[in-house]
Amino acid sequence: MDLVDTLQTVQQERGTAVLLVEHDVEMVQRFATRLYVLDFGTLIASGPTDEVMGDAAVRRAYLGELV
Repeated sequence: MDLVDTLQTVQQERGTAVLLVEHDVEMVQRFATRLYVLDFGTLIASGPTDEVMGDAAVRRAYLGELV
């Protein structure tokens, strides 16, 4: 069982939200349904995971893509 599976089990069994601070983008995409993305302490995007991952500022800050 990996960390995502463990977190999902805890979340389901306890019926609570989980706050995850993580830089592993693939793991975040597997687990999170909603993201708040900070860049040097400033909120640059928030919303559903798929929407936020497509945001140009997020892609530049975390994926190194030039948009």
